[in-house]
Amino acid sequence: PDTVIIQGNIVKNSAMPDISYYPDGIFVTGKPVNVIISDNYVKNAGDCGIEIEVKYSGGDGYRYVIANNVVDTARTVGISVTDRGTKLYQFSIIGNVVYNVQSTTAGHGIQVYLSTRGVVVGNSVRSCYGSGIHVTGSSYLSIEGNSVYGCGVGVYLGAGTSVVGGNSILTITNYGIVVNGEYNAIKGNTLALIDKKGIRIEGRMYNTIVGNTILDSRSPPVMEHGIYEDTESDYNVIAENVIKGYSTAGIATVGVNTIKVNNIEVA
Repeated sequence: PDTVIIQGNIVKNSAMPDISYYPDGIFVTGKPVNVIISDNYVKNAGDCGIEIEVKYSGGDGYRYVIANNVVDTARTVGISVTDRGTKLYQFSIIGNVVYNVQSTTAGHGIQVYLSTRGVVVGNSVRSCYGSGIHVTGSSYLSIEGNSVYGCGVGVYLGAGTSVVGGNSILTITNYGIVVNGEYNAIKGNTLALIDKKGIRIEGRMYNTIVGNTILDSRSPPVMEHGIYEDTESDYNVIAENVIKGYSTAGIATVGVNTIKVNNIEVA
């Protein structure tokens, strides 16, 4: 199959506000092909820093790789992968650095939309108005070993049958991890200095929240809850988490069938 490689470029100042034109730093679109975007430096992107948008069905069997890039300031999203046909398959977003995405309409560091069987691993995301990592309409993802700092939300998971594990999520103004999907595993993450809720389950079921460390060392603590089930959440498993420092409750659940076991909660 065809392969597109974009490597080793410096792209600066793609925005043209005088004529209200805000193009991406790097943009790949059209029919499914193999795509590799690596080792680029993008600064002051007009819209997305790096974007892959597949518009036709038949993407299964192709590979999409975004690796080892730096995005320094983008208008709406740092790195984005989207499939407008069916779903974008087999993508990898690995080892990138993204910072300073401040749009109030999006403002996400890494965005994944309508995609499946992908990995978001080992990225560093800082200073984003929205989510450090924002996922919607997707499934079978691995979001592991990322560092998110100074964002509105750490990880927003609008996905099913996915893993969010081993991430470091620090200094977040709203929620550390939002779970808006089912059959997910949220495990082994470290969350600290979260202003609202460490992990929030948004009316969803059949998720496993296990082995996370959620800390607020401020005095008095600002974080409202370590783990919080929103209305209609149920059948979740919350186990072996450590929560230290909260203003309202360590763990708050509403599901009558949700299981809580072997957690440590210290106000």
